[in-house]
Amino acid sequence: PKLLHREEMVADEAVAAQELHGALAKLADTVAIQRLKVLEEKSRWTRLSPEELKEFQELIVRKTRG
Repeated sequence: PKLLHREEMVADEAVAAQELHGALAKLADTVAIQRLKVLEEKSRWTRLSPEELKEFQELIVRKTRG
C-alpha cells in the first residue's frame, strides 16, 4: 500500500508538471501576442527603435512558426 501511494504521487506530480508546463506555454504565447499588437500599433504612429524592430521581427517569426 505504501509503494502504491508513492507511485500515485509520482504520476500525479508528472501530470501536474505537464499541466503547469502547458499553462506557462499558453501564458507566454498570450504575452507574445499582446506585445506584438503593442509594437504593431506603435509602428503605425512612430518609428520603432532598433531593439523594438528586432523584437517585432522575432515575434513575427515566432507567430508564423506557431
